[in-house]
Amino acid sequence: MYSQPKRLTLLPPPQSKRTKGTTPASLDANSLVQLDGHQLTLDDQSVISFLCDPYNPEFWSQTLERVSYVPINDSVRYIYEACLRLFPLSVKCWKAYLEHEIKYHQHSHTKDLFDRCLHHVLHVDIYTLYIDFIRNTQKGQEDEVCFPFCSIQTIL
Repeated sequence: MYSQPKRLTLLPPPQSKRTKGTTPASLDANSLVQLDGHQLTLDDQSVISFLCDPYNPEFWSQTLERVSYVPINDSVRYIYEACLRLFPLSVKCWKAYLEHEIKYHQHSHTKDLFDRCLHHVLHVDIYTLYIDFIRNTQKGQEDEVCFPFCSIQTIL
């Protein structure tokens, strides 16, 4: 479904002066994470909070916000999947991931995500997103629309 990023490195801020004892991975202000050629800015506070507590929802919220501007690819999917491993029932993470896939017309990935999500995350925003997705992708094929389970009424 997705693969680990080929390159995920922490870079020093542009035009920073390295002093003796620092490394390219130093946690300077406005450090960058380079993700397969796309750069995401992370401040010291975010990086340190993640290193101290990977379950920090504030860090993940900021990371998901930043990643939403990067075109969808396996590296971005890896970030979403990492968040879902820690927060498997997070409506915010699932919705952001699904919207990102839909935004870039990745229908097969989107269908796979809905198959994984709909049975476990019982939230009206996810179901509304699913119904909108079905409407938009299967226009003119209303008779063929089927849900990934027997009936939506079984959930209700």
